Amino acid sequence: MGIWLHIPNEDSVPTAVSQIIYIPARVEAIISDNTEEDYEHYEGQRQGSQELEVKLLSGEHKGEVLSMTNYLGALFNVDVKKDDRVIVRLHTNEDGSYYVSMYNYDRGVIMGIVLLLFVAVLVVLGGKKGARALAGLALTLLCIWQLLIPGLIRGFSALPYTIFLVAVVTIASLILLNGFSPKTLCAAVGCIGGVTIAAMVRELSGLLHL
Repeated sequence: MGIWLHIPNEDSVPTAVSQIIYIPARVEAIISDNTEEDYEHYEGQRQGSQELEVKLLSGEHKGEVLSMTNYLGALFNVDVKKDDRVIVRLHTNEDGSYYVSMYNYDRGVIMGIVLLLFVAVLVVLGGKKGARALAGLALTLLCIWQLLIPGLIRGFSALPYTIFLVAVVTIASLILLNGFSPKTLCAAVGCIGGVTIAAMVRELSGLLHL
């Protein structure tokens, strides 16, 4: 199902957002920097812009060094130094030309370390139960990213589709955790029933304009 949902729809028209790719990059050089610390309005946060050269670290254009302007303001403020790792947005124009803009710091390594620590603590403290709970969590995240979001993008009816996926994830996760038993059956029925009733109340309130 996940494979089918990710097959591009021939009738769909690409949007500007769908043509933006997020790529890890490294700051190779800071050509100019006119940023200043603003203690009057932003508690010392740097404001201004930086002219950078960044090297793309993955994707079709891996290894290319591109110039870009990094704007620092109240909303977006990614203050970088040489050799910092960042995430950039790669924008492709209709004529095939492309450029990059700043998105955020690359926190992939730190997040990976935290994730590994979380997994280790869960397995050490929970043993087999912890490992099974982790498998259920992984299944839930996989269903959200590979089934729920692509299905909603394709236009599936949100409430029935969500209830269906909740049922699948609930049954699979509880079986992973406790095996087949009356306790598992009762817990699954309770979870699925609760979500179904909540969806029905939501639908009814919408019909009655409450």
